[in-house]
Amino acid sequence: MKRIICLILVAVTVFAVAGCGKKEKTEKRPTQKTDASAVNIDKYVKSGTMPETDYSLGDSFDVIKTAFVDSDETGVAQVIDGEEYTTVVTENINFVFNKDDKDAGVRYIVNFSKAFGFENAIDPNTVSEVMKSKNHEASLKDLDESLTKLVPGSSECECLEYSISGKKLVFVFQDNLLTATILYKKGK
Repeated sequence: MKRIICLILVAVTVFAVAGCGKKEKTEKRPTQKTDASAVNIDKYVKSGTMPETDYSLGDSFDVIKTAFVDSDETGVAQVIDGEEYTTVVTENINFVFNKDDKDAGVRYIVNFSKAFGFENAIDPNTVSEVMKSKNHEASLKDLDESLTKLVPGSSECECLEYSISGKKLVFVFQDNLLTATILYKKGK
């Protein structure tokens, strides 16, 4: 009888120890639904644009101004001259030019609405997981001071910053919610 009890205890111990072994990693799922998985982000970034606009980095000031400000009957679009930048402000997207070199074309595209399939107010984990599925990695960090000038009220924002095809794609989060997406070419 002692042998049977000992064998049962050994079997229970073996199964208990086996259950403590290394578990398979489960894939971390995005916390929110998004249609960004279907967007070819690499294609758009490589061409210097976003799926929400027909205009690209490098497009001329005159082209952007004519397309938005000169043809705007609502009065929403306008040109704002700042210290460093001249910005063509539209309903959802700002096209930013270096003030001293507008001829160089659009320097930054700043989208305050849905960008690359990501809705505003989506969390950083969702963006990170979708981008990781597209072989792009980034960690949440403070928004670079040079970019805070492009997003009003962003001095205490965090971002996920990706380098793709010589360009930077930056998702800006305020209070853990997506508030803006910035696309620009690295360097001057």
